[in-house]
Amino acid sequence: MRRRIRIQPWWVLGTALVLLFVVLIITYSAMGSDKPTVADTVIGESVSPFMRWTHSVTSGVKDFFARIFGKRDIDREYEELKKRVAQLELEKEWAQELIHENKRLTELMGFARQYPQYLYMNAEVIARDPESWYSTLTINRGEKDGISLNMPIVTADGLLGRIISVSETYSVVMPLVDRQSAVAAVLERSRDNGVLKGATDQDSSDPLCNLYYLPFSADLIPGDRVLSSGMGGYYPKGIPIGEIVEVSRQSNLQSYAIVRPYVDFAHAEDVLVIIGEAPVETPGAPTSGPDEHGGDNADEEGEGDTQDEGDTQGEGDAQGEGDTEGEGDAT
Repeated sequence: MRRRIRIQPWWVLGTALVLLFVVLIITYSAMGSDKPTVADTVIGESVSPFMRWTHSVTSGVKDFFARIFGKRDIDREYEELKKRVAQLELEKEWAQELIHENKRLTELMGFARQYPQYLYMNAEVIARDPESWYSTLTINRGEKDGISLNMPIVTADGLLGRIISVSETYSVVMPLVDRQSAVAAVLERSRDNGVLKGATDQDSSDPLCNLYYLPFSADLIPGDRVLSSGMGGYYPKGIPIGEIVEVSRQSNLQSYAIVRPYVDFAHAEDVLVIIGEAPVETPGAPTSGPDEHGGDNADEEGEGDTQDEGDTQGEGDAQGEGDTEGEGDAT
């Protein structure tokens, strides 16, 4: 049998009176002065530990989630900055390449202005012999561009070589340093003539040429400039080739010299193809215009005709008068 708990009426009445007393104190405190009362102090002291604990807990939770979401924002901004830096680096490389290309093309234009007696076509080196950087080169010009065999190739530094094979869209170039190359050359200072031949091996790191068939008494000095002589039909005259670095005397009354070309064959990128000679402008005979000379010539011609007619008429009149007078005397 369960025991029933009876609530005494005086407990209910006492609890209600206490609650009413607390409510009255709080209401009075709210309506009173700004100074805290005894009730405020008691209640504040009782509640403050709980409020401090609640504040610390909520602050910790807030900081925890702020760090989580803040780290996500930071990571996202970091990735965006990495992409931006990579884009700027790429743009920097493009800008530097454009600067280098502009410099090379400007130097090529300077060469063309220095030798205006020739016609040029620009081209780019698009391939090299994989076995040797100093063997054949391939340029992006071919038959459709008007390129033909044996056309000379130059850079801003001087003569590079000549075309030995032509396709529809590209051509193969044999450089001066190739052992099969031969160029008629002349020394700029002494004007001695010789034949320049390639002397570079496949594994050589210093491309050189030999200048043969020089007179034994030729005045050769290291540093002398070597130019194309224009003989042989392949290369035009006066194009810089290189300079002498060493002189050798042979017993067969001849000398030869070792020449280092001006062109950097391993780094040639932009070149010029000499496609012919520029037309020479010759002053022609002056042509008379209709306003300058045509009218005067016509007037002079007309005056001459009139004068001739007058002379003829005068002679006729004089002759007629003479005949009449003669007839009268005879009568």
